[in-house]
Amino acid sequence: MVDVPKENIKKELCDLPGVGPATAEKLLHAGVASMEELAFTSPAILAERTGLTKAKAGEIIRAARERVFAKAKVVRKLGDLEKFWAEHVQVIPTDIPELDRALDHTITVDGEKVEKRGLPTDSLVLVAGPFSSGKTQFCIHMAAQCVKHLKRGVVFAVTEHGTYHPRRIREVFKARGVPDEEIDEKVRIIGPPPTATPGFLDFVVDAVEKIIEEGLDVGLVVIDSFTAPLRETYGPSGREALKARSEEMARILARLHTLASKHNLCVLCTAQVYARPDMFGGHEIWGGSLQLHGFPIILTVSRVGKRDEVDITVLDVSYLARETVRVRLTDSGLAPLEAKPKTARRRAARKAEKKTETGGGEV
Repeated sequence: MVDVPKENIKKELCDLPGVGPATAEKLLHAGVASMEELAFTSPAILAERTGLTKAKAGEIIRAARERVFAKAKVVRKLGDLEKFWAEHVQVIPTDIPELDRALDHTITVDGEKVEKRGLPTDSLVLVAGPFSSGKTQFCIHMAAQCVKHLKRGVVFAVTEHGTYHPRRIREVFKARGVPDEEIDEKVRIIGPPPTATPGFLDFVVDAVEKIIEEGLDVGLVVIDSFTAPLRETYGPSGREALKARSEEMARILARLHTLASKHNLCVLCTAQVYARPDMFGGHEIWGGSLQLHGFPIILTVSRVGKRDEVDITVLDVSYLARETVRVRLTDSGLAPLEAKPKTARRRAARKAEKKTETGGGEV
């Protein structure tokens, strides 16, 4: 695990009512890395990991929540929240006009419109779809966009083997105007682990904190896939251990929300779907309603028609209409549908190579 400043955390924990040095050590040994994390842990999980009674664990968690809420500005005027969105929240544009219009977070402050279109920071985004639907390609595209437009770093947390090839990452970044030096400076990759478990997601949060501490201004964290570690631990559907899965997912989502808010970054996660012939569309997103409620922005992707065409649907954003935008998958990432298919470009390149080999004549 990544080293954390435990002495500072221990001092904070000892300030809580009913927590002495011995109890603080138990909390640290159980993996508590911050007051915020403690505040959003369930009493049952904390009791199991520390050996405390459930009642005692509940008292400590309530005290931690009071501290967290006292420090945070929980109650704000609507105008203050509008200014916060206008001044603090950044957006990573897709550079696909129709998709950016569908992801329109424009807000009016003091009579003036502040345009914000794309994926917002200080937020969690879920992109779900079947196998080989374009989820990973969407993530690589948005990572390149983050470096290109926000000039901030990106972290890929890979939970499944064979998902990310360095050649593809560099290919998309360079095609979108990010030079090699900037790629090497601003891209970090975590994983994949030998075995994906929920503990790896904790490691990812700790590792991102360490990367930021070392000086990289991270604007986007990609977790591909978020559901794989949970699925591997709790079974293909998760129904056999629904309570344990739900508690673990809630805890991890709370840590990710804290990470996004603390560093004003976007956490972009992928999720698999499983077949449901009885449902419209024939698929359901793995993870259930708890996961869906944990992500303020949910997108779905699916291959349609020709192999290079992908439908991206804004499935659920509380203030946006559901909308589907068809895009094309190209060598340079995602592009508007009218863009030239990558297969056509490759055929043209091969034809040009043959012309060169034959001295410029027709082939």
